Amino acid sequence: MKIAVSAQEQELRVHLTSAVLERPEFELHMFAPQDVWQARLVGASAVLMQCPSSPAIMNDPRMRELVRAIPVVIVTHQFDRASVAKCLSHGARGALLAERSTRTIQSAIFSVLDGGSWIDPKILSALLDDDRANSPVGSASNAAASSPRVARKPLTGREEQVATLIGRGMTNSEIADCLNVDESTVKTHIGSILRKVHLRDRLQVALWFHGLPIEVPNS
Repeated sequence: MKIAVSAQEQELRVHLTSAVLERPEFELHMFAPQDVWQARLVGASAVLMQCPSSPAIMNDPRMRELVRAIPVVIVTHQFDRASVAKCLSHGARGALLAERSTRTIQSAIFSVLDGGSWIDPKILSALLDDDRANSPVGSASNAAASSPRVARKPLTGREEQVATLIGRGMTNSEIADCLNVDESTVKTHIGSILRKVHLRDRLQVALWFHGLPIEVPNS
């Protein structure tokens, strides 16, 4: 499997490269930050990319095509909420702190290769804290009204349960155990949630559930 790595900082580039080279099934491909969009041209299976210094980079049509075509994991050394949130909203499948071990980085790669997502707990917590800080204090109704969860097709009770557990970071297997159903049933519910809320994947379900900004197509 071809894994593309792109990082401006040498220390981070070495760390990400080591994580990829430790796995014999991975084939490393390096790209300069301005050329990372070319990862799709070499048939990369996943991309590890240092978080862009400017969120506006994600507006580049070539970058938007990249995140639509290939699972992208953003790695950030100095956590910039705006940049990370922008990358996630445009379809990046994961976000990691650069301090994480090579094993954790590898786990993130395998997760997105398997169709899942991976958000560092510290990053998710910071994004949620930032979202709450920008909401009117003591105004739960206002927060709910501004949430993308409003004005969408209503979910069934079971779909709400599945969305809640996804928002808590559970895997499909863990959700199945929690609800005492088959994993195939969980996947069916997730598919229904994605169609009703017009989202792409489980990561966007988690962001949507927490009321974080995401880019969704018009229905």
